[in-house]
Amino acid sequence: MTPLLKEELDRIRQRYRRSGAISAVGVLFVLVAMALGVWQTSGLQRQAAALRDSVTTEQQQLAKAQQAGQAAWARFLADSQHFDATRVRIQAEESRLRAERRGLLDALAGLQGQVHDLEGARQRLTVANDTLSHKVDTLGTRLSWTRRQWFRLQRDSTMHLRAIDSLAAQRQQFQDSLRSIYQETEKRGGSRLNPLTYLFGRRVSPGAIRSRIPLSATVVPHASASPAATDTAGRQVLEFALWLEVPQDRRAEIRSVTYSFRHPELSQPALDSSDPTRGYRVGFRGPQCLGVVVITLNAVDGSPQPLSFDMCKALE
Repeated sequence: MTPLLKEELDRIRQRYRRSGAISAVGVLFVLVAMALGVWQTSGLQRQAAALRDSVTTEQQQLAKAQQAGQAAWARFLADSQHFDATRVRIQAEESRLRAERRGLLDALAGLQGQVHDLEGARQRLTVANDTLSHKVDTLGTRLSWTRRQWFRLQRDSTMHLRAIDSLAAQRQQFQDSLRSIYQETEKRGGSRLNPLTYLFGRRVSPGAIRSRIPLSATVVPHASASPAATDTAGRQVLEFALWLEVPQDRRAEIRSVTYSFRHPELSQPALDSSDPTRGYRVGFRGPQCLGVVVITLNAVDGSPQPLSFDMCKALE
């Protein structure tokens, strides 16, 4: 073997060795790659399973999210309808409030006018109050003067009433005297001893004498009383009657008779009668008799002739 061939063979051997080594390394690489591929494949399978589980979970979550979104959309639609209805109500309420505001503004303007009128009325009332205050002061002064005058008149009236009672007693005595003279004249019947003949200065007939005697001296008052009922206060109420005994020949001179009472509890201050057949009788009710009854004989000629009558004394 030549050296060249030997070198060539050595080179071929080295190449084979190198190729075997490379092949072994390649196989080793292939095996490693296959092992790595299997490992990667198993990892990828695991990742794929995990990814599939994750996708399933995401799909479930997405389904839930879709359901929640659908529910939220439904709520949104309901809320939108409610919002629309609320907006309509708010607009209506706004319109009503605007109308009320206009009404309130009109009312405020009216109230301001009324306030202005009231202010003018207040000023007028103030002036009137001042005027009334002045008048009250003036009336107070006049009232004090009137009160003093009233006390004076009351004192004077008491004195006058006493004088009237004294005059009434004297008049009654005079009427009793005339009545006695009248009765005595009727008894004597025109005798020469008639004392009334000398009162007139000449002889006159008894009828002429009787016609000249005052009418009030010829009548005789009478009174009666009987129990009637009780009033609201439980007091006994009496039924009273008043009448006159009038001579037959003097009745034609009387037109009517008025009975005047001075008592605060009697509803009628006076009673009239024009019936001579019953002696000009009147009746009334009261709690007690009257000490003074003024009987006025209203004559036909128009002249009144009063006389005083003590009713309580006549009922004793």
